[in-house]
Amino acid sequence: MKRRMTALAVLMICLLPITASANSSWRWLSETRPYDVLPFVAVITIAIETAAMWYVLGKQHLVRIAVAVVIANLLSFAAPYLWMNFEMHVEALKSFSWLMENGHYYTVGCVYLCMTLMIEVPVVFLTLRKHTGNKWRFLLTVVGSNALTTLITAAAERIFCYGHG
Repeated sequence: MKRRMTALAVLMICLLPITASANSSWRWLSETRPYDVLPFVAVITIAIETAAMWYVLGKQHLVRIAVAVVIANLLSFAAPYLWMNFEMHVEALKSFSWLMENGHYYTVGCVYLCMTLMIEVPVVFLTLRKHTGNKWRFLLTVVGSNALTTLITAAAERIFCYGHG
């Protein structure tokens, strides 16, 4: 129990932002933006999640797993950007590049983890559950691999992208 709480505390420290800034004063100091890091972490994410599920499903159905993971990740990666765009400008939707350049937040955090789990877990689990003998183990693998890859994405964004308000 103590080990689990320690792991949870470390995860939350890594995912939760330390400071908050007003939208109007945020400036990126790095030349790299979160959307620049996205293609690289997307490939790593898809590889890790596919490998984990392929292993749990007895090293079968690789193409089906990969397709389910890619679709789930496309939905998952797009959802926060669409939500931020909708939240910021309902009356006049801005371009994707404008949104990413003027955002004052990292795209991956605790809310993103919850959104990822709400989107990806049902898509992948419902698509592939009939191919597993142990549904509980498969569900835990889907959740665990998504949590791990979200943590990797958050860490990559915080390492390569920085700014201040």
